[in-house]
Amino acid sequence: MQDEEVPKYVQISPERYSHLTALEEQVEILSAKIKILNDKISAAQCEMNTKDAIVKQHAKVAEEAVSGEPDCNYFLLSSF
Repeated sequence: MQDEEVPKYVQISPERYSHLTALEEQVEILSAKIKILNDKISAAQCEMNTKDAIVKQHAKVAEEAVSGEPDCNYFLLSSF
């Protein structure tokens, strides 16, 4: 059995070519939309990380304030 050569070119009708060209354009449009959505996701992730850090910082400050509050009351009462 001999290896059959695979043709390098395939002949297609103009209608099929037009259809394939339209599909190729749709792929390009969708790829651009995917890039935009990925950029938006990255920006949202960055914003979420920043807000998460702020929440952690506020929680730490609040915890320190609550744990330090009895001492503050003691100092306020002892100053009278």
